[in-house]
Amino acid sequence: MSFVCLRGKPVRFAWPPHLPQVKKDPLVTKLTGDALVPEDAEDINEWAIVKESRVAGSSNVHALIYSSSLASGRRPEQVAIRIQGYIAEKKLGEYGDWNGTEAHAPKARQYIVLHGGEEKELFDAQCRAITNIREAVLRSLYSSKHNTDQNGRIYLHNQVFTKVRHGSTLRKKSTSRTMSDPLKLAKKIDHLWVAENNLTLAFQDAKGRILTADPSKFKCGDFVDVKVVVNVITYPMGDAREVRVLFNMTRIIQLCPASIVNQQSKKASEQLEDGEDYPIHDNFVLDDEDDKGEGSSMTVE
Repeated sequence: MSFVCLRGKPVRFAWPPHLPQVKKDPLVTKLTGDALVPEDAEDINEWAIVKESRVAGSSNVHALIYSSSLASGRRPEQVAIRIQGYIAEKKLGEYGDWNGTEAHAPKARQYIVLHGGEEKELFDAQCRAITNIREAVLRSLYSSKHNTDQNGRIYLHNQVFTKVRHGSTLRKKSTSRTMSDPLKLAKKIDHLWVAENNLTLAFQDAKGRILTADPSKFKCGDFVDVKVVVNVITYPMGDAREVRVLFNMTRIIQLCPASIVNQQSKKASEQLEDGEDYPIHDNFVLDDEDDKGEGSSMTVE
């Protein structure tokens, strides 16, 4: 797992102190090597490489792998990156933006759009890291086509449905829940398309525990921590091929709900005006109402 850097220091530690961090994260002094995304675009191709894995069908799905895991002979480890920001837009339910029809199934997405609020420099560093990784992958596959423009925001999405191919065991592995599909619309097409639901939603409580959360807990304006893995899909295009670099979400942690973000930001501004210090991270405590009756007691690793 890796963190984006700005001038040699992980962005994750540089957000204003009134915003909480994931308390179980390693100390900054212990983050070295693969744990830091290179800031220089030219170093990305040494840090990670695309490992191809051909699958049935017209597209090839690959993963970005840490070079060190291959050089050392240990099991290939897929690049995973942690990103922080405020929610601008979202569709985090099990079926995302799916409209309930078979025709829309291949286009359905769970997604989140992040912005950096007033912390433009920190957020720009994350945008730049994503751009550098994408460009490095495109260079390694001899493609120059960009598939995403960020426009100062970070757009992350997961494909909701996976095509069921001949001999596939996907249907048996489907994690779709009846309560998420009361009209059984997904059930009607599960011989063709299956929702695998590979995204974990969670929140951090006042004691630093990471607990599972319902999609309804997340609001625009929340400060969140998102873990993504880098996947690469190539499509044949005549004599060439189209390359798409995907930053797929595996976990989203709500670190600070929007209501508390607004309160803390106002308090921090008033303290700065009065010449006082920021509150430190360890003093962050959720209001009782924000931490009451939400999520399950299951701890998310």
